[in-house]
Amino acid sequence: MKLIFPETKEEFLQASLKAYFHGVNMFGGCCGTTPEFIKLLSNKLRNKPPILRKTVDRYYLSTRTKTIDINKLSKPIFIGERINPTNKKKLQEELFKYNLSSVKEEARSQVQSGASILDVNVSIHDVNEEKLLINAVNQIQEIVSVPLCIDSSNFCAMEQAVKNCTGRPIINSVNGEYERLDLILPIAKKYGTVLIALTSNDKGIPKTMEDRLDIAAKILDYSSHFGIERKNIIFDYLVLAVSSSPDQVQETLKAMKKSKILYPECKLVLGISNISFGLPSRQTINSTFLKMAISAGLDFAIVNPHENWNIDNPIARNLLNNKDKGAVKYIETFASFKECKSRTSTKKITLNQQLYYSILNGDKESVSNVLDRIIKYININDLFKVVNDNVLKALSVVGEKFASKNFFLPQIIMSAQAAQKAFVTLKSVLSNKSKEKKYMVENKIIMATVKGDMHDIGKNIVGIVLESYGFKVIDMGINVDSRSIIKKAEEINPIAIGLSALMTTTMLEMEKIIALKNANHIPTKVIVGGAALTKKFADDIGADAYAKDAIDAALCINEFVKIKNM
Repeated sequence: MKLIFPETKEEFLQASLKAYFHGVNMFGGCCGTTPEFIKLLSNKLRNKPPILRKTVDRYYLSTRTKTIDINKLSKPIFIGERINPTNKKKLQEELFKYNLSSVKEEARSQVQSGASILDVNVSIHDVNEEKLLINAVNQIQEIVSVPLCIDSSNFCAMEQAVKNCTGRPIINSVNGEYERLDLILPIAKKYGTVLIALTSNDKGIPKTMEDRLDIAAKILDYSSHFGIERKNIIFDYLVLAVSSSPDQVQETLKAMKKSKILYPECKLVLGISNISFGLPSRQTINSTFLKMAISAGLDFAIVNPHENWNIDNPIARNLLNNKDKGAVKYIETFASFKECKSRTSTKKITLNQQLYYSILNGDKESVSNVLDRIIKYININDLFKVVNDNVLKALSVVGEKFASKNFFLPQIIMSAQAAQKAFVTLKSVLSNKSKEKKYMVENKIIMATVKGDMHDIGKNIVGIVLESYGFKVIDMGINVDSRSIIKKAEEINPIAIGLSALMTTTMLEMEKIIALKNANHIPTKVIVGGAALTKKFADDIGADAYAKDAIDAALCINEFVKIKNM
């Protein structure tokens, strides 16, 4: 058997010249060519100037076998979000064993359902993420031909994964923090990737359109120093949950519309599912919001492609336009929510029961009135017990109803705010009584979302509930580094430090904080929680407790108080 190269050097020359006249300006030979091939080509092209290419509106991403022009695809372009271990116990267990069976199946099924790009996040506790992410990228590329979006907070793992992408991927993501920009922009430049840029910084997600656009401008200016063109940056103007931040939906949409005017070269992306957190029939909200985002100029949508994205519901639109306060109409329609007791019937029940139902139904307007009437007839020494028995009992029932999906996030927030109002009244009445005042003031709790994580919905709810239980909450905010938390703990000697993380990529920060606390011999207890966490993870990192929700956190910290006072 003789291996031959059937093409002649003249045919090779003609093919190369055709490429030259289309604008190619580097040539060489590969398997089968000989020095004669290269000599012939060199004689023809040596010292010729490059052909000026025609300016065309193209936006390429690529894989080993496929190049796609983003500008030719209908909008929005779906980025599949399903390769992510958050809240996926089976996937977490497989990844822990470096088993990528579900990852590959999810990749295949998402592409079949319409995903044009796949987001890849395999970050979990106690694995070598660099090894795991490289393996995931390599194996996904073997079975699908769509571009990848590399999602990791581990910069070494991110770079190696990008390096192993056979084509042009997206990096997810950078934000307005100089520390993160300095680490990721060189990777994006070196490998020629597209980059998702979040309009947040070390202070979190800005409340206004103007502040988000200011961060976008900062990112563009800083990126230019690394030689990264504007067209290679995709802005994410970040959507918050409508259940807890209804006024922020329009700020996101306004920022997107303005961005299209200010920075037309930059594409827009959103992670859609966060909009519906804590509400029933989430896909109704997700799909309706997607329609609104498309109208605002959305190019890419990070979504579950298996869902129905054709829904456009007027009641959901009303909620998204902030015309349904407390999501009352939406919840009545999609969850058959009913108050546990009609407010009109409270005249027929005792004052203690009225207090209970005011908390249960989130009726903060009636709380002070009911308490004022209770104070008139009750012995001051029994007041704290009355409030405790009724307020905390109501909050416990609220937690149970939330767990069974009879209540939703707006109900949790309203009930917690009503309870908080009750305790504010209680503290003012008991301000001169040393025992109660000591309980209120000395049992401080630090709350913080860990470094790298910008999510604060869960933390804020826990904070409100803890305050409603009578604790003094010091909320340090989001993206808080370990040393700041430990320094604050040394200053105020809290009964507990509450740490929150939503993402698998940031939850490892908790272990650093606990290690630093122990190294500094701080006796404060640490309680952890968040969507990606489990009790096993809490035990593994040495946390004193794991709370699955706000009520659970309050009960855990009450136990800390009992132990302290023993």
